[in-house]
This record gives sequence, structure tokens and C-alpha cells, in this order.
Amino acid sequence: MTDDAFDRRLQQIKDARLRQETQRANALLALLERRPELREVIPLADFVGERVLWCA
Repeated sequence: MTDDAFDRRLQQIKDARLRQETQRANALLALLERRPELREVIPLADFVGERVLWCA
């Protein structure tokens, strides 16, 4: 594999990872919006939800 091919593949993987993180964050926010009773039940979900809102 050439350096250029490797760099392209690495960028594809990074882009796919970013898309996946974005989809999961959006799904989490949608869930917490639909089910507000879940807030403060799962600390990690609260942390991620707040982090996403601050980054928006």
C-alpha cells in the first residue's frame, strides 16, 4: 500500500468515525428529549448530552 493510499484510507476511517459519533450523539439527544425522565438517571448520558449541547 502506498503512502497516499494509506493516507486516504486513514482519512476515510476518521470520517466514518466522526459520522458515527455524530449519529449517536443526535440519537442520544433525541432520546433524552422524548424521555426527560431519563435525565439524571444515567450520568454518562447526561455528560454526553451536555457536551453535545455545548459544542453545538
